[in-house]
Amino acid sequence: MNSWHRRKAADEPLNFKSASSRASQRGITAFEFVFCAFLAGVLMAVQITVYQGIERSLRSSMEAAVVSSIRTGINLYFLDPARGGGKNYPASLDGADRGSCGKTLRCFEEVLRAERGLWQWSKLAEDSYRSPASRTNVWRYDGRGGRFEKIRL
Repeated sequence: MNSWHRRKAADEPLNFKSASSRASQRGITAFEFVFCAFLAGVLMAVQITVYQGIERSLRSSMEAAVVSSIRTGINLYFLDPARGGGKNYPASLDGADRGSCGKTLRCFEEVLRAERGLWQWSKLAEDSYRSPASRTNVWRYDGRGGRFEKIRL
């Protein structure tokens, strides 16, 4: 260090302010603001795609659980001596009209006791139902063989 630096340092009072407090007095630049906004946007876009994937997976899992319950209910109906007696499957899964399933339109009441998870299903025809997993997932019941199967649209 030369003498000029020593003299200048000796003449100045000591500044104990930290670098962070000096930066807070300075404010942020437009570049820092734009960078933070861009970073927040990227993080939100990633989270939205992850959320959509989780939602799609949840709907698909819910559909699989409901279909499994319906198939089990069909088989229990067939085996119940008071109803199917081991000879007959239910002629239909319910007596409901077309529309969205729920508390007022009870779909699958012939084979299921509860309507939990069914509020997003729709009855399309006497033997056809649309699941909430996709607008193209349509299931059809065949009362002669007791089959509840997905059909292609």
